[in-house]
Amino acid sequence: MADPDQAQASVEKEENEEELKERLEREHGELLEELRSLIPGAEVLFGFLLAIRFTGQFGDLGDTQRYVYYVTLLSTATALVFLLALEGARAGTGRQEGLAPQFVSSLVPIALAYSVAHYFSLLVLQGQQARRLASDPFGYGWDLLGTADWQPRLDLLTPNTIWYVQVGVLVVGHVLGLMLAHDRAVTLFRSPGVALRSQYPMLVLMVGYTVSGLWLLSND
Repeated sequence: MADPDQAQASVEKEENEEELKERLEREHGELLEELRSLIPGAEVLFGFLLAIRFTGQFGDLGDTQRYVYYVTLLSTATALVFLLALEGARAGTGRQEGLAPQFVSSLVPIALAYSVAHYFSLLVLQGQQARRLASDPFGYGWDLLGTADWQPRLDLLTPNTIWYVQVGVLVVGHVLGLMLAHDRAVTLFRSPGVALRSQYPMLVLMVGYTVSGLWLLSND
């Protein structure tokens, strides 16, 4: 004769497995619905920006206008991928509210990393001009501090040094962004399992950002 307690435990286990299966199916369906609503708009916006690049008038743009275009294109792609990752995290946790306000701070270290990677060589090399300009700030031929004829050292940074600093800063920025996202998830979700599930899309996002950033640097 079967043990009643064991039979009850078996029934409860089957019910829990059924509930887990139903929850996963519901979350998967919600994720697909969110993607169906986001992807068409993302395709139109990103497709419009890409189409501009292949128009006949693009060749007539100046350097500043092209710079603005490429910055807009990259910013749009970064934002769209970030929002898609957040929708995946939201669907995976079963949360009804959006997660963008809670996780947008994770982009701050990344933005700082790209700023440092892009401008640190300019700061080190051209920043030396401040010593010379301090003697003649208005270009009147002054030599207030005796440094008007001082010449900056342009050999302080080698190409290899610039490359290693850029790669290091980029990797550290993305790691810090992932750490901030994880810290926010632990605070936001009470269950460690739910917090962990919310970080899978963010992990894929940060890896994608890192790979894209390294590719951009390798083509600079």
